[in-house]
Parts: sequence; C-alpha cells; structure tokens
Amino acid sequence: MALTAKDNQMISAKISLLRAEGYPEDQAIAIALDMFRRGTLPAISYPPVKQRRRKQESLAQFRKRIKKLKKGSK
Repeated sequence: MALTAKDNQMISAKISLLRAEGYPEDQAIAIALDMFRRGTLPAISYPPVKQRRRKQESLAQFRKRIKKLKKGSK
C-alpha cells in the first residue's frame, strides 16, 4: 500500500510527538504506524499561512527613517 504525502506527514508528526514524550525511536515508529493502520491516527491540519507584504518604500523614505533612528539613539 502506497502512502500519500499527507499520510507520511501525519505519521512523521506523530513519531516526533512520541519521541518528545520519551519513547525510543523504534517504539515511536511502531506506535505511529499501528495507529495509522487502525485508523486512529489524528489528522493534522495546518492553518493557512498568511503572506506578509511589506510596503515598498523609496530610497528617500528609507534614508529619512534611518536618520530618525540615529537621532533617537543619541
């Protein structure tokens, strides 16, 4: 049975979680694969990542901002 990328991601995340709980690597792998086989492995959904857009500033605006920062540090 071929696993999808999402299946691999869910199994890998569960292994990492089990390792963090203190299980040895072999045992964590066995538990995660057994949970997947039984259908009890919880699905992981990541929230969509918002892309931050930085306002484009001109060179003059940049220089003005730097000048203000320098004055404030004195």
